[in-house]
Amino acid sequence: MLSLVGCGGGMRARVAEAARDGDLDTARSSYEDIRSRDGDDEELLGYVAEALLVSEARSGDPARRSAAVQQLSLAGTRGREPLERLASRAGPEATEALVALARVGHRDARRLLRGFADSPDASVRAASVLGMSTDDDRALLVAWCADTAREVRDAACGRLGELAPDSEILAVLVERARIDPDAGVRATSARALGRFGEQAVLALRDRLSDAEPRVRNAALESLLRAQRAEGRDTVASLLETPTSASTIEAARLLATRLEADVMPTDEDVLHARTHLFAALTHADPTLRGQAAMALVALVPDEVTTHALRLLVESEPDVGVRLSLARALISREGSRDAARTALHRLLAEDHGMTGVQAGVVLAGVGDDEGVARLRADLSSSDATIRRVAARSLARDAMRPLEVRDSLADEDALVRIQAAGGILAAVAARAG
Repeated sequence: MLSLVGCGGGMRARVAEAARDGDLDTARSSYEDIRSRDGDDEELLGYVAEALLVSEARSGDPARRSAAVQQLSLAGTRGREPLERLASRAGPEATEALVALARVGHRDARRLLRGFADSPDASVRAASVLGMSTDDDRALLVAWCADTAREVRDAACGRLGELAPDSEILAVLVERARIDPDAGVRATSARALGRFGEQAVLALRDRLSDAEPRVRNAALESLLRAQRAEGRDTVASLLETPTSASTIEAARLLATRLEADVMPTDEDVLHARTHLFAALTHADPTLRGQAAMALVALVPDEVTTHALRLLVESEPDVGVRLSLARALISREGSRDAARTALHRLLAEDHGMTGVQAGVVLAGVGDDEGVARLRADLSSSDATIRRVAARSLARDAMRPLEVRDSLADEDALVRIQAAGGILAAVAARAG
């Protein structure tokens, strides 16, 4: 950690103090004074980035506030103190900061969130569920499963799923999985039912006919958790139907270790791989990409790795090729093929796929990937600038190179750049 005392300590301390106050103008001007005299300084630039994120979190703009809080949460230990300061204030930024802290296990944040259960704002009430005790708040959680607000029902059903098997809770979740008008709540309830074992099998089997694929997928996963034999038979039937997003997901689940003490059998893995290999030749690139990612997620074996290596070289769809290369870049024996595919994407695609290829390459120290990110900092497309700024700072570990992006005309570019800088500073510190 850089000392803020000694030569120039007063000015250095001013940067840190301004960051704590969210005073971006003072932090930036003090940093520029030091920079003009002593040159760039990553640690101090991190304080400027912190000031920017705190300032944006307090901006009053919901999109900018959420983006800033998210970047602070991605900065690990370096973002924790600013989040705690935001959480100590009143206003929507405090709630979002508390949620970010609660999600990483901050006990005080969870306790404080519980106090918002009476809020008239549905999103705030949903957040308060994170702080609820499934024993002490049982009655309230049950009631909220039928709340008029979708986000409250979803949060309550998910929290109820953490309770031990209980007939009343089981009945509530079965009902929500069946009748809730929102597919997301039905999926959350179906997923929660997987904790109830054989008691939930009939209800889960019923949800396999839901009109929404995500509900069917959640029910299938829970069925495999609740009763492996029943789930295996269901998957076997599905894999005999034409290839679809649902059959590919079913194959992935069949070959995945869903419980710590339950491993898929060799027969399960072989059955799943056979279906997924066939899907790699499907006419729909979306399904080819889903099948490729499902294969990558399985325990590596030489046959699969070889097939994916050939596919990344021949796949015509740039999105599928990017996904494959991203997955294979860290797999022994496939790195050269992945790099070659990514370099092709750099040359062929001048939009988001190309910059994403640059992100992957920059993350493994590839000079061409870094060069692409540098070039994309001046793209006319703000979305591309956002990706390039954060990645050049964090993935390529070059935070000083995105300093000018802190003054970009697009607020979300500024926020992404600041988040990347702060995360890089945290990573460098250990």
